[in-house]
Amino acid sequence: MSPQENSYYCEPAAVQAALRNENKDYNQSQIAGWLGTTSHAGTGWSDETAPVQ
Repeated sequence: MSPQENSYYCEPAAVQAALRNENKDYNQSQIAGWLGTTSHAGTGWSDETAPVQ
């Protein structure tokens, strides 16, 4: 698992780990942008999978 870059990047870190298993390397900031992750709300549950399907 990839360590979270900050306290609200749980989902980006998990997605990063999954993508690395597919030999795809993206940083957590990129992934957070795809997921709509914010410092105020983190990642909304409805935002979790659409960008990575």
